[in-house]
Formats: sequence, C-alpha cells, structure tokens
Amino acid sequence: MVYCNECEKKTEATSGCDMDTFPQILVLLLKRFELDFNTMSYFKSDCSVDVPYTLEKKDKKYSLYGMVNHYGSLRGGHYTATLLSNEDKTWYEFNDEAVNKYAILVSDILRNQLINYE
Repeated sequence: MVYCNECEKKTEATSGCDMDTFPQILVLLLKRFELDFNTMSYFKSDCSVDVPYTLEKKDKKYSLYGMVNHYGSLRGGHYTATLLSNEDKTWYEFNDEAVNKYAILVSDILRNQLINYE
C-alpha cells in the first residue's frame, strides 16, 4: 500500500522494469521488507516467494545456481549461501565454517518451473 497524492488515499501499487540488454549472469535481489503505515517503520516480510529454477527472456536462458539467505530482523541477523556444485550437481549450504549438503531438495522448494517472461 502506498499513499496516492491524486486520490488522497492509500492504494495498491505495482512497479516493473524491462531489460534492453541481458547480462551474462543475472542477479536478482528480492526486497523483503515493507512499511507499516501505522508505526511508519519497516518490518521484514515473511511472505513466501516462488523463485523459478529457470528464467527465459528472448534468446537468454538463466539457471539458478546460488542463493543468499538472511535469517533475522532488519537490524541484524545471519547470512548463509546455498550453491549448486558444478562437479557433482549437488546443492550445498555454506554457513560460516560449515559446509553441508542441502537437507531439502532445492528443486522441490523452487518447484523446478520454467517461466517464460515475454
């Protein structure tokens, strides 16, 4: 919800962008915080996000091979990384000094969907 100066009310809003040229490696950052209009402060969103395993745009195809995860609040927390190994095609979680095979199948989490953004 954002405040609209024209209608003088809080209203739903969307935004978007389009790429003219496509990079070799595509990095996506998900904004995971929202403004609470009652307290006028930001809070971390716990809503679930479907991330496709593969993205296609025109002649470019991107496959997911890494994720950075944040646990905690906006004021602090902990980061881990989950990466797909080129050598054995296994997902690994990197958490400080510990490296472990990912306990849950990432393809199950991401539902291994092919999304075509035309």
